[in-house]
Amino acid sequence: MAGFAPDGPSVRLTLDPDEAGLMARLLGELRAVIEADSDRDPVVGRLFPRAYEDDHDQIAFDDLVGEQLRAEKLDAIKRIESVVVGPGPVETTVPNEEVAGWLPVLTDLRLAIGTRLDVDEAAMDRTIEPDDPSAAPMSILHWLGWMQESLLEALRQGKETR
Repeated sequence: MAGFAPDGPSVRLTLDPDEAGLMARLLGELRAVIEADSDRDPVVGRLFPRAYEDDHDQIAFDDLVGEQLRAEKLDAIKRIESVVVGPGPVETTVPNEEVAGWLPVLTDLRLAIGTRLDVDEAAMDRTIEPDDPSAAPMSILHWLGWMQESLLEALRQGKETR
């Protein structure tokens, strides 16, 4: 079964070929959105929310740290892509110190999909109907949430055994 499990000072990641391929595709799409840096893309606005209401202050903030925030997100994506390579199954360990980069990327993937679908809490609670046009992306959104939960649980269990 896919997900994360505690493994000493690391967590074990297992993905079947379809899940590995999906994760690789999602990471590539997220990278493309961040690199495009379109002010008109609502996903970019969700991934990089305004820090200030005042436009002048926001411009100064973006000039000061905007590129660093983008670079950090892209670097985290690159590190995960190095683990989730190709279409084959993935079974590897991720050191705990590298796991910290996984949680924000999984969150960003969920934010991107949720923003594209205009998902709210009620939509997340609804049963996914197979004939719904949003069934596939909603299933992916739920799967990413499960992956986050799996990672957090693996970290918690790992701490309990130390």
